[in-house]
Formats: sequence, structure tokens, C-alpha cells
Amino acid sequence: MPKLLVFTNLPDRASAERLADLLLEQRLAACVNILAPCRSVYRWKGAIQHDDEHPLLIKTSARPCARAIPMNSPRSSRSQSSKGCPPTSTG
Repeated sequence: MPKLLVFTNLPDRASAERLADLLLEQRLAACVNILAPCRSVYRWKGAIQHDDEHPLLIKTSARPCARAIPMNSPRSSRSQSSKGCPPTSTG
């Protein structure tokens, strides 16, 4: 089964840790890296926004990834189209 690296952002450290714990407890990820906070600048509902976010790198595979995607949605402060389980190459 191909290995995947999924990238997502959460609004605060506590949310990032809760999601990481949940993914590991349910065996949907092998490892989750919570990165240093970053400043995101993006357009949302017609206005430019500036927010601090906590990036996560989620190491998983295709089947667990498909099960994990719905878990991230309700925890996000805004819905984004940047989630998914794209195929990756091993080269």
C-alpha cells in the first residue's frame, strides 16, 4: 500500500495535539508531526485574512487517509478545499 504524507493546518496547538492523538489512537496515522506555528495569509469570503496556524504532517497510507479526512473537517474553524489523499510517487 502506498505511503502518503498529508499536510493540514489547525488554528491552535491544542487542536493539533487532539487531532494527532485521535489519528494515532485509531491507527489512522503512523506518525504526526506538529510543526512550529506559522502565519497564513489567504482569501476567505472575499477578504484577505491573516491567521496563526499550526501545520501538521500526517504520515499514513491510502486506506487510513480516506477514513481520517472527515475527522479534520469539524475541527477546522473554516472549511477548506486543501484536504485529500493524493497519490504520491516514491521517486
